[in-house]
Amino acid sequence: MDQKTQRLLQLKEYARILKDTPYALKTYLQTYDNTQKKYVPLELFPDQIELINDYDTYNENITRRQGFPRLPLHGYLKKYRWRVLQNLKGF
Repeated sequence: MDQKTQRLLQLKEYARILKDTPYALKTYLQTYDNTQKKYVPLELFPDQIELINDYDTYNENITRRQGFPRLPLHGYLKKYRWRVLQNLKGF
């Protein structure tokens, strides 16, 4: 694969990451599972995926505490996207 093709594929992946946040989190994040004593891929609950999509879609969101594990996603998503955009500037 030549350098130009590789760069095009990389840019397509960046575009997908920016467009589909749940995909980016599932693909590039891991969490430490203390019961297995190793890092495992991040699996999101359906409600978490819905919440992420709402953060992407709507300017203001009101959430309430639920009975399932949550991630402090809103602040993280902003930081994550900023890092991806900073990496794109290097092209």
